Amino acid sequence: MNFQQDVPADNAPCMAGYVDLLGPPASGASASDEEKDDLPAPPSTVDAPPPSRDDFPAPPSFSTPQPPPPQGGRKLIGRPQSDIWAWFTDASSPQRTNSAMCKHCGNNVFYYKKSKQASHHLNNCEKFRPTMMALDPHERPTWFAVSTKRQKQAKALSSMKAPTGISFGHPSAAPIKTLQESMRRYALPKLSQVDLEAIKKDVAMHFYITGTSFHRVGQFHLKRAFQRARPDIVLPNRQALANKYLDICYHEVKEETDRRLGAPDTQVCLTTDGWSDVNMEPVVNYMAANATMSVFLDSKYTEAQAHTAEWIAKDLEDTMAALPANVCGACTDNTAANKGAWKILEAKFPTKLFPGCVCHALNLLVKDIFGPGKTKLGGNDVPRYPNGYPFEHLANFVDSCKHVIRFIRNNGRLKSALSSLQKANHLGRLVMPAPTRWCTLQQCLVSLHESESLLHDLVSARDFITGSADQRLRRMAVKETVTAVDFVSKLEHCISVLSPIDKWIKIFQSDRVPVSEVFDAFVHQLPHAIGDIWSLNLHESKYIVAAIKTRWEFVYGDAHGVGYLLDPRFVDGGFDSKEFKEDIVDFVVNYPPSDTAPSTNSRREALSHDLKEFQKYYLKLHSAKGWKLEELKSKKKTVA
Repeated sequence: MNFQQDVPADNAPCMAGYVDLLGPPASGASASDEEKDDLPAPPSTVDAPPPSRDDFPAPPSFSTPQPPPPQGGRKLIGRPQSDIWAWFTDASSPQRTNSAMCKHCGNNVFYYKKSKQASHHLNNCEKFRPTMMALDPHERPTWFAVSTKRQKQAKALSSMKAPTGISFGHPSAAPIKTLQESMRRYALPKLSQVDLEAIKKDVAMHFYITGTSFHRVGQFHLKRAFQRARPDIVLPNRQALANKYLDICYHEVKEETDRRLGAPDTQVCLTTDGWSDVNMEPVVNYMAANATMSVFLDSKYTEAQAHTAEWIAKDLEDTMAALPANVCGACTDNTAANKGAWKILEAKFPTKLFPGCVCHALNLLVKDIFGPGKTKLGGNDVPRYPNGYPFEHLANFVDSCKHVIRFIRNNGRLKSALSSLQKANHLGRLVMPAPTRWCTLQQCLVSLHESESLLHDLVSARDFITGSADQRLRRMAVKETVTAVDFVSKLEHCISVLSPIDKWIKIFQSDRVPVSEVFDAFVHQLPHAIGDIWSLNLHESKYIVAAIKTRWEFVYGDAHGVGYLLDPRFVDGGFDSKEFKEDIVDFVVNYPPSDTAPSTNSRREALSHDLKEFQKYYLKLHSAKGWKLEELKSKKKTVA
């Protein structure tokens, strides 16, 4: 119908003004340029040309599929084709048929040439609705409708104040779910009960492993963090953590541990660690370890039981018998009682190895250098350091450094001032060494060396020496230590002595270090590193090397010697003496097939032949200095 035919003639000027507001007429319009000039110009406050169509922004584009344009330029007769067919199916001219296949779910839908039936199917299609929910509301076609329940919810939410996203205190003060969260709940696939239960167990394991209080599972922000990702997640409460999931997780971990330990090819080494709890009750921890896992086995309170060699050996034997895995030996602390237990167990289990803990030996080596302790041996009334001990000045200096750190940590004002300066200079805090962990002395002295200039400024202040007479004496002692001329040089000297020892402590704390490297570290690497310290005189260097040898002889086991002998990297020598090497070779050749079956002559001959061929091959490899040896030394390739 022509719109202009229905307009009265009296309203022609008004319609002309309406058309002008829409823009200039298209080509072929009835109004001429002369007639336009006769019309009065609209009032304007700015001398600017009238706006054109190009001055207005283009309308927003929508992702709704559009029907194809008519071919041949002819105007289509009848109603335009609904866009629902493009959303519904890929079939050609679906509006002319009675049914078609939905391209989302694949179901055949009967609609009898009615688009209403197709829209009804799409509004209920589970595969199609997530596609629509992922679009912005203005991008969705008009026939797509959110369910009545969600429309009511959206209307209620639109009248409420927008949440800030941050809340403190009680959960009731938090903002309610937004419409976007509700739509995400509908669009995301629903989690199965198996998945929800697995999430609850994972959350429970996090609390058990980290030792977090069960009360924190009810903290509102933790719940909201999970529900932002999946609104249908429900976390376990603290009662479930303390009862239901504790039992479930324990049994699952126990089953997995037994499965791994019970595997036929699993070999582990027992480790024991004696310590005292907060009530000073003696405790012994037992663990099973290999290159791929470390499993906690048991923790025993020994109470009044004396830790004799016989008791330690019997306890280790019972623990090995209870394990389903193949136990290759045990590693314990380095005490006289433990060394006695090694000898008892080696005689009873000739195929198992019982070395001492090398990390503990290195900690005791630090104690030998910086804190051997004073005794009254030799009829002396006054406690003295051991005869020939050359580091008395360093031991006293280390005690003074500990006193400085202790004084600052116990003084709130000084601690706060130093902490602010350390943060401004990107430095760490002062470290107080642990009484039974001598390896922490390195961290203590390094932290003092890093903050030396800050400490010097603090103790040099005019108001530092204040307080009572006793306080003034303690402050003067701290100031004398920090402002001493040789304070920095002594720190650097101590750090240079501790650095090679600390390096090997960190290396040997791993479960993946070959046992052959223990032999190499104590016999070659550490003595050479100590000899290269230029600040040590000859007497001091010899004292440390002798202490290394003493600790090595105490901790040494057959595992160290055999590992070094069979490592291709060290096959060309490196033993202290020929006799020592022959003892190791005899141990390998006479190694029995089991703890109860003795070795035979044929077995000895076979082992001797294999050992000679092994050494011959790798000695030739060392002479050639080929790429295989270089890969072994650089650890790019393992012996296995």
